[in-house]
Amino acid sequence: MYCPNCGKEIKENQKFCSNCGVKINTKNENSIQIILITILIILGLGLITFAILNLNKAQNTTHAETKQEQSIKTPAQTLQQIDELQARYFNIVKRNDVLLQIQDSDEYQQDMKDLNNLFKEVEKKIDKDNYYLQKYYEIKERYAVNTGISQSDMNAFASNEYEAVDTLLNETYQAVKAKITPEDFKQLITSELKWLKEVEDYYKVYEQQGFGTIGSLVHLGYECNMRNFRTLLLMLYF
Repeated sequence: MYCPNCGKEIKENQKFCSNCGVKINTKNENSIQIILITILIILGLGLITFAILNLNKAQNTTHAETKQEQSIKTPAQTLQQIDELQARYFNIVKRNDVLLQIQDSDEYQQDMKDLNNLFKEVEKKIDKDNYYLQKYYEIKERYAVNTGISQSDMNAFASNEYEAVDTLLNETYQAVKAKITPEDFKQLITSELKWLKEVEDYYKVYEQQGFGTIGSLVHLGYECNMRNFRTLLLMLYF
């Protein structure tokens, strides 16, 4: 602290300057210090707010750019992504035949976790307002729990679910056909044939299991799972 009159350094609680004798007004000095500290705090908060707003803006811009990049993918790039995701799907499904398991083992739990995560990964790539995605969720909710009491009732429930799932797959397929060029559609047909071959091969594994009275239920269950995933993959074109 310095004397406001002669500039000589004085002690903090000193009332008079020892050099020139002028009275020191400590209240004003403290007030000035408080004001300066308050200003610094306000400026600091302002800078923090500015930084947060710019960070959010940058994140939103990045997200928008990512969505834009996804939307401008060519049909060929989309199909490549579909085939890669499809290969990952069957790798999970076939390593322990998880869709044919009726016992709750550790392997089953891990396989189902990986499978569900893959479904979610694909769902996140699709516009949430997508018409076919909304229908997919409606079917998923409607058939979340088999309400049948007898084996016959449960089979009928599963059969109705299969019809709904298969219908949505065909609707989505036709919508994609109308959207892309004939040449791109030929490439999609090649991909579809590979998918059907995987489904047929899995049916052979199913036949070897011998599930007895619950055979129809198991068959319809895994067929729905495979069709649901293929439907989600086709939505990547939109």
